[in-house]
Amino acid sequence: MEKKSLELKVGLVSITGILILVLGIMWGKDVRVGAAYQRIECIFTNSGGLRPGDPVTVNGVKKGKVESVKLQGNRVLVTALLKPEVVLYTDATCRIALVDLMGANKLEIYPGDSGVELDLNDHPSPLVGTDVVSIEQMMTDLVSLKNKVEDLLDQAQQSFAALNRMLDEETMIRPIQSSIQSMAASAQRVQGLIREEEPTLRASLQHLRHFSETISRILEQHSDDLETSLAELPILLQRLNAFSLTLEKLNQKMENREGSLAKFLYDDSTYVRTQRVLLQLDSLTADVKRHLGALLQGADIKLINLIDF
Repeated sequence: MEKKSLELKVGLVSITGILILVLGIMWGKDVRVGAAYQRIECIFTNSGGLRPGDPVTVNGVKKGKVESVKLQGNRVLVTALLKPEVVLYTDATCRIALVDLMGANKLEIYPGDSGVELDLNDHPSPLVGTDVVSIEQMMTDLVSLKNKVEDLLDQAQQSFAALNRMLDEETMIRPIQSSIQSMAASAQRVQGLIREEEPTLRASLQHLRHFSETISRILEQHSDDLETSLAELPILLQRLNAFSLTLEKLNQKMENREGSLAKFLYDDSTYVRTQRVLLQLDSLTADVKRHLGALLQGADIKLINLIDF
């Protein structure tokens, strides 16, 4: 009797342990008996190592698991199961994310905020997701970055070596020191010159100040005249413009040989007649001079009377 009771107890303990183990596995795998999961599909260019059974999170909260990962053409179709309380909207997005640095992945879903619910039972189009950067890609990028850093360090060493050569004492330091000393000596000479010529500079500044005050006083005294002159300046400019136009017209008439003055200047016969008249005047003047003495003989006329006005 005691042996049968012991066997019964052992059997009950074994069954209880098996149930606990099964329930623990179901809890760990998020398996629910009779639960109505929602099915959603996401499409990626690369699976990133995602496998069936990996967790599915919504805004970081675990709400399901990956059901399958299949190759569809040149893309990867991921089917996930979501708990019934999850509500997705038409602008929902998804991506593959790293769970830890050991390479574990998860499917992260962002429900969206459009306000228009997405009916998963109506077989909507798969969500286009963004891929995760895999550990292998990260290592490759790190190796590439390491090579670039090494090249940069080599270039920096070469630059420092060239800078050291440039800063050699004979070729750089001493010329710079000499230039600084020359600049200091020049500054001292300028200061000495300023001290010597300080009275002259002060007198020049005083004269300049007096001249400025005089100009200001003159401008204040004749401000009305200046304003009047400035007001009449446009009229003067108009008159000058009109005079310039008149000169242009006169010059154009002269070039076209229009008018009496142009005809007089450009007519060859007028020139010949003028020359003839001048020759006759010269001849008449010579005759008057030659016969003036004979005409005045016997005449009681004083020279002063001839030129008296």
